[in-house]
Amino acid sequence: MNEAEILVSGATGRTGGIAIDELLKMGKRVRAYVRTDDDRAAALRQRGVDVVIGDFTDINDIRAAMEGIRSAYFLHPITPGIIGAAAYFAQAAKEASLTTIVNMSQISARRESASHAAQDHWVSERVFNWSDVATTHLRPTFFADWLVYPHFAREIWATRKIEFPFGNGRHAPIATDDQRRVIAHVLANPEGHESKTYTLYGPVEMNHAEIAAAMSEVLGTRIEYAPTSIEEFRIKMETLYKFPPFKVSTFPTCATSSLGQASKADVSRDAQLRPGCRSGRIVHRLACRKHRFRAATNHARTSDLGFHSGSRPSEW
Repeated sequence: MNEAEILVSGATGRTGGIAIDELLKMGKRVRAYVRTDDDRAAALRQRGVDVVIGDFTDINDIRAAMEGIRSAYFLHPITPGIIGAAAYFAQAAKEASLTTIVNMSQISARRESASHAAQDHWVSERVFNWSDVATTHLRPTFFADWLVYPHFAREIWATRKIEFPFGNGRHAPIATDDQRRVIAHVLANPEGHESKTYTLYGPVEMNHAEIAAAMSEVLGTRIEYAPTSIEEFRIKMETLYKFPPFKVSTFPTCATSSLGQASKADVSRDAQLRPGCRSGRIVHRLACRKHRFRAATNHARTSDLGFHSGSRPSEW
């Protein structure tokens, strides 16, 4: 291992990968904790990143990856097991005398949530707090990039409709580029952010009818918001999107329960002062990704869209 000072888990995913991009720009020495030694891991090595292979089910692997590390980013995939993973990560961090953990939670994380996944995020936050390792919790709202994920983009372009079970709920979508700046800057400069919880959101609060109007403007064709029921959306996730059972069972409830908290007006003003955060409007994000909808018109495969399950397109 090199003399890395910052550990990033989920390093081949969206927020982990782009956080590494930002940290390298800042001249930081980074170690990536990845589950699979594949082409993505090789690409990280070529950029000077120290790559360690392991997962969250082995505390010894996690502890070894933290040797010499000062701060670490915890990102658990959307799969069962986050509480146990958080406990292993927190204990390993304590043994390795880390000064900082940055935990990627979600905006719906709360004790009284109707979603077990949201409750698990809330309990995981408590686990990190109990560890006595200073932890900064990040609770992002919905990602602005969702609309260009291939499974959604193909359907939206084919039907000219956004069919989500969100009613007239409002939120302020945040771009992954903005999240990377927050993650990287807190990891690199944790002073003042210890033991804080930040709600992350974009600059413009919208409902999905307004998002559809923004998409219409960018794509040059009318996109309509057609609200659907939670049950209809669950069926679509299973049969059309081919999501795994855990996502099918947790996503709709978790997402709809988030809308009441995702309002920009409901979060503290100090969250807007996050270091390095320069949020872009969703219309700009869509404009930059317009070609992905064009690809969808040709019934492109997921790989043709530059997106692979569990991976992060390098250009996003």
